[in-house]
Amino acid sequence: MTTFDFAEVFTTGARYAFASALKRRQSLSFDYHGPLVTLQGDEVQMQCAIHRLLCGAGDVLAEGFVMLHARVTLNDAESVVLISAGGTGPLCDNAMTSQVMQRLHLQELARDRRSEEHVRSAFGTCPNTGASLVFTCIPSEGALFNFRLAHLGGVTTEPDVSARGASAWVTAFDGVVTESLLRQLQRLGWRTTHFSSCEDAADALAALAPRATPPAWLVVVERQDAPLASLRRLNQLLPASALRTLTVPLGAATLETAGPLEGFEVRLYPFSPAELNEQTLRARSGAAPSSGLTIPAPLFEHHRPVLLIVDDNEVNRLLAGEMARVLGYSVETAIDAFEGIERCAQRPPQVVLMDIDMPYMDGYEAARRIRRKQSVGELPPFTIIALTAGLETVSSGRANEAGMDGHLSKPLNLLALQSELHRLVLPSPQVRSSTSTAARDGTAGGSSGVARPGSAAPTR
Repeated sequence: MTTFDFAEVFTTGARYAFASALKRRQSLSFDYHGPLVTLQGDEVQMQCAIHRLLCGAGDVLAEGFVMLHARVTLNDAESVVLISAGGTGPLCDNAMTSQVMQRLHLQELARDRRSEEHVRSAFGTCPNTGASLVFTCIPSEGALFNFRLAHLGGVTTEPDVSARGASAWVTAFDGVVTESLLRQLQRLGWRTTHFSSCEDAADALAALAPRATPPAWLVVVERQDAPLASLRRLNQLLPASALRTLTVPLGAATLETAGPLEGFEVRLYPFSPAELNEQTLRARSGAAPSSGLTIPAPLFEHHRPVLLIVDDNEVNRLLAGEMARVLGYSVETAIDAFEGIERCAQRPPQVVLMDIDMPYMDGYEAARRIRRKQSVGELPPFTIIALTAGLETVSSGRANEAGMDGHLSKPLNLLALQSELHRLVLPSPQVRSSTSTAARDGTAGGSSGVARPGSAAPTR
């Protein structure tokens, strides 16, 4: 029986949700309570279950406040996983709510027609995991999905982690993001201070008395573009021992550049529980920070993330495939959209390079069909990048409507491919967990490791 790290899978789903929430002008509250557990089962099916739940919540909530919380309890007999996804603010109409309930295989309870609130409730079973699912929608208050899975067994290897009162400074653009992160840090024993901007944090550093203690960790949360001048000033004012982290959403322009930025390591938001533990231990021991999004090369061939190329042109498939292999991916190909969708079902990739102009079915329609399958839990989430013979022929609006995350012009350029993959693609949980194990066991190359797939420097 295979196993997977639930917290990593949950955080992966949250990273897709956070990027989507920003596009919808929503604020996302993310949290994880309980031990870090390794569960037996199918990791892909858990990814599908979480994503279909988040798609349902996203369709019901038009805008406003969104929460995504997980709580894990572990006893001698079983692990219990509870996921809550929902929020407040303007809700979609009744027709869309009915569509979401049907998509999630939920059976609606009889509504009390006398109630002015028109409360809607439904329940069902997740087809991917067997978890129970309960949905409640109150138009004047909000909507909530509760996912509960009682899982036999479960192993935790969580270390005893505490910052022991060390100081962490956080600058963030959004109050909900700020409070979510501060709450997680405080549970780990950090003494936290919040600043609304990098400039305010830099001014506070400059004003510190000579014997005052600077922060052991400075976290900057940004939407898209990092304020380079402010980061540079912060880097100069911080002591060498302080951890410096810039965290951004999946798809941020900052991710186009691999490696540290103005002295700050770059990480995806939200942090996983394991990342928070790792940074806490580093700050406590005075160890140098890790390289952020760069990770050692996969330990085995089957740990390489999968990149699928869907293109009716053999030359394009061959050349794009070799470039992807140079960047650390395992490559699969499909000669048309129908085969591409079938390949996604057989072995879900981390990213699809989708040609737009293909016979029988174009790339836009293929992307729409893939996104529909993901929304009902038939496929896990992954990135789709459009490929076209001329970038000017791609409509950004049409690509976004089809669910595509980015686009590249053919003939492909290695640097452009590297940049777009680094910006848009999450490393698979298998790669991350294998890397973490190797680092603990001393079997990986440490700081000399190769950059993660999508960030390796091309040979000139």
